[in-house]
Amino acid sequence: MAMGLVLALFELTFAVSSPCFAQDYQVGAGDSVNIQVFDEPRLSGTKLVPSSCHIEVELIGSIDICGHTTTDIANEVQARLAAGFLINPHVTVDVSTYGSQKIEVRGAVKAPGIQVLTGATSLSQAITAAGGPMGDNVVEVDVIKQSGESTTYTLSKLNLDPAPVLLSAGDTVILRQGRHVYVDGEVKTEGQVAYHEGLTVSQAVSLAGGPTIYASQRRVYILTASGKRVVVNLARVRNGRDQDVVLNPDDRVTLPRSFF
Repeated sequence: MAMGLVLALFELTFAVSSPCFAQDYQVGAGDSVNIQVFDEPRLSGTKLVPSSCHIEVELIGSIDICGHTTTDIANEVQARLAAGFLINPHVTVDVSTYGSQKIEVRGAVKAPGIQVLTGATSLSQAITAAGGPMGDNVVEVDVIKQSGESTTYTLSKLNLDPAPVLLSAGDTVILRQGRHVYVDGEVKTEGQVAYHEGLTVSQAVSLAGGPTIYASQRRVYILTASGKRVVVNLARVRNGRDQDVVLNPDDRVTLPRSFF
């Protein structure tokens, strides 16, 4: 998929899915919440959630609100006010400033840095908010959880997945520039070939334009990144007589010139 189309998909996904899902957001220390009690201005106002996670509400005292949604908090305040203070109170709570849940996006993006989550946030949205991929050869993105668990996603397939990858507080997102193999010798276009999982020798040669008429396909050399040399009979591979060889990033495939 062309990178221009990938970028367009990121922009479309962000535009369609960017509304904050505040009703599902769990409040934490560093957020500010706005509590409104209908017709009771002295009980209403905005409060910064401290590290203790407890806020003070007049008449009812301290409430622990971390890890709760705004709906949960409103219900709790309303229930306590109704238990001896007000008749049929009506309470609403919303997050006025987000600050508790953060992720980091870095690597090959245009605007790396810390992002504050304001609700359900997908990996595509976070990449778009960071300005998008930097260059045409950014093909993979790693998501590292606070536990250290890491998952790699292919950029071009990210928006084609019907189930978006949702991020959590503390996640680190790293965009990596593409890995390659190198194809040289008697091929029509020498140089780098973009690597993907499962890339084989015959595929790499085809991506390099295929062999020239002078190529010796019976002795194709693979020089691995570790320095090991492997000989492949590409003619037998193409005839289905030998199994194709799977490459690794930074392998070098060389088609020598035939002497006959």
